[in-house]
Amino acid sequence: MEFLTPASGKKDLKKLPADWEFSLLLKMRRRRNRRGFQKAYEYLLGRYEGAKKTVPARVHGFSVLLNPGNTYPFIIQDVPLFNAPLVELVYQAFSTKGGPVRFVDTGAATGDTILLLKQKCPNQVGEFICVEGDAEFFSLLSHNMAQFDNVRLVQAVLSREAMQIRSLVKHHLGTAAAIGDEMISAIPLDQAAEVRKATVDVLKIDVDGFDGAVLSGAKAMLAADRPAVIFEWHPKLVLATGNDPMEAFSVLAGCGYKRYLWFNNVGTFSHFSGTASPEILKKAADYLLSVNSRADDHFDVIALPDSSRINDVVLAAMEYSRTR
Repeated sequence: MEFLTPASGKKDLKKLPADWEFSLLLKMRRRRNRRGFQKAYEYLLGRYEGAKKTVPARVHGFSVLLNPGNTYPFIIQDVPLFNAPLVELVYQAFSTKGGPVRFVDTGAATGDTILLLKQKCPNQVGEFICVEGDAEFFSLLSHNMAQFDNVRLVQAVLSREAMQIRSLVKHHLGTAAAIGDEMISAIPLDQAAEVRKATVDVLKIDVDGFDGAVLSGAKAMLAADRPAVIFEWHPKLVLATGNDPMEAFSVLAGCGYKRYLWFNNVGTFSHFSGTASPEILKKAADYLLSVNSRADDHFDVIALPDSSRINDVVLAAMEYSRTR
């Protein structure tokens, strides 16, 4: 595990211009189905996906570098409420705490979540801790986060315990999953000393099928800090990585988490629940597996301990994130 404080290159990064071709690509994307725009869009998209080096871009108002073909800028353009539940959760945690929160982002990739929160929740997060295991993403993350003073980086692959897992592979260009042919070392989040040095208020987990395993490796944090948790429940990826779709919920239930808010992967609220029975969860998993080919369907789930003062209904309404 490597811990870094991004400190170098701040002046250079702030002056980094957005690549004009990338900016044009995003503008073309809005018109890609109109007559006369399709070929131009496909040409620019091909150049972006086939680039030989990192691509300068502006994401959430900040100058950054992206790996060629990274899909995140397209997602936030196409899905207006993408990650709105996360923004709302941070705002509500800040409001109920009465001051800046400490935020841990596992599966940080190139830093898109931090950029989003810097834009939407300015001054609401006192410290960001980013955990990323993919070497290419971590290099870009280090570069992109150097412009901020309150972001700390941990280079580590996470699982339920210190163990060997399959290597990370980019199953699309914006994220990586542990589905490779080689074996690599992973650690539990509870062993990441820099993460555990202070209370965690919000824990975000987006690790493409390993969310339950990461929660299992964070039981000490869950028991001691009682953070609000937001994680991706994607049974197809969970099964592809050799994990159990029920693990996340069994871990959370064992740590006293009984309040759940479910959001569709396009950012809209779906429903509330308490600790669901295995039978109900299996039906939900079977449903997602049956429709996944339509639009990569999955749920983003927020789990709250009984001690949380966050109002579930206010959180679900997402008034703050909808008006930002």
